[in-house]
Amino acid sequence: MFQTLVEQLLVDRFQTFLRVNLCLERLDELDVDAVTITPPCDQFSIMQNMNNSGEKPKSKKAKRREAEVLWFFALRVFCWALETNRLPILEHPWGASSWALKA
Repeated sequence: MFQTLVEQLLVDRFQTFLRVNLCLERLDELDVDAVTITPPCDQFSIMQNMNNSGEKPKSKKAKRREAEVLWFFALRVFCWALETNRLPILEHPWGASSWALKA
């Protein structure tokens, strides 16, 4: 069972890698000068987490994982913009806990 979970995780990560690269290729085709990146902040907000105290732990964990995936995607787009000499504009609250995540 553990091997099956590991295999599924690898497949999921590979599919995510392909989707990210496809998105970056499409952005490259647009030939834009700037990219505005606005990842969701609700799962990283201290105030929002105070409001979610009655939420089921599994639901909360799934939402947090989804928010982390989007956060790392946003950072990848930010890096892509820098690498391709485009202006990245990242809108995200300064106090959000996502800034402390390790890439």
